[in-house]
Amino acid sequence: MSWFTLLLAVGATVRLSRLFTLDTFPPTKALRFRIFTWSAHRHGIGDGSQWDDDTSAAQAIAAAKDWWPVKLSVCPWCLSFWIAIPVMVLAWFIGGSGWFLVPAAILSASHISGLAAGDK
Repeated sequence: MSWFTLLLAVGATVRLSRLFTLDTFPPTKALRFRIFTWSAHRHGIGDGSQWDDDTSAAQAIAAAKDWWPVKLSVCPWCLSFWIAIPVMVLAWFIGGSGWFLVPAAILSASHISGLAAGDK
């Protein structure tokens, strides 16, 4: 694996971790909301139909803060390890192909441009 491929794989891992844990992009925000309400329902806090995003997140995290789906959905450090495994395997086996390089470059560029724009 070349250094360039490794850097793109790291950039892709960082961006995917942030996308799934912190971004307000509607599909990922909806996925986190689904995890929160599922977690809250699983821990007996209701069926989730009466909550908005903030209430369900707070109640689900309070009820199951150490339950792994909730922890992964709010912790970039926790999730990045699990994202890095398939990204690095792909980088090792198909890192020189466009099937890996193009998406990894897009994800890396997205993260770098977000940092440059001052987004946290």
